[in-house]
Amino acid sequence: SYYYIMAGGNKKKKQQRGKSRKNGSSSSGGKKPAPSLEDVLTQAESAMEMSDIDMAMKLFGYATQLLRSRIHGDDAGNGREQDKCTLANVLGKMGELKASCGDVEGARNDFLDAIELLGNQQEATDMMQGDDGECNISTAQNSESKAGLYLYLGQLSTGTEALTALRIGVSELQRTVSILDRLATFKDDEANGMDIDGDLNSLNLKRFMVETKRQLC
Repeated sequence: SYYYIMAGGNKKKKQQRGKSRKNGSSSSGGKKPAPSLEDVLTQAESAMEMSDIDMAMKLFGYATQLLRSRIHGDDAGNGREQDKCTLANVLGKMGELKASCGDVEGARNDFLDAIELLGNQQEATDMMQGDDGECNISTAQNSESKAGLYLYLGQLSTGTEALTALRIGVSELQRTVSILDRLATFKDDEANGMDIDGDLNSLNLKRFMVETKRQLC
């Protein structure tokens, strides 16, 4: 149950039950380990699917704290950019939840923070790419994520600001399609220096491309 992670409200009752059994046997003799980030996100998604908005917001909020701590920690290392992508995704979901509850300003702030994170991550990705400008699947996914955020932001805005956000969103989708088209033309990924996950086969790539093009229609 996803309520396990956010069960802080029941701590007193548990402590009282523990005191009443202080002379009894101890089962494990220690605190339960803190939930992993993956567990928190999985349970937040479950809460979101079950329309438990309050619980989803609490879990996503807890995840943002973990991610920000990791991003700004001294031992972040090479995983920092991945954590930024994950944090941007979490902020995007929080923005969606806030928008569904009528908190337009809160949703806009989350979307803007997520866009800023993805922008910084994109700069890091571009620096790691060769001078020939080769793009990888991560770049395409980054552009698609930014497109969704800009399109959502456009729906929450008015006037020129809305048009600007929508145009950028469409531009990012077009960029995603362009990258996927290029990826699809390569027959030997390693020979061409592409950084594609081993489990990403041509069928998945085509599905990604079809879905992205569908969003442009």
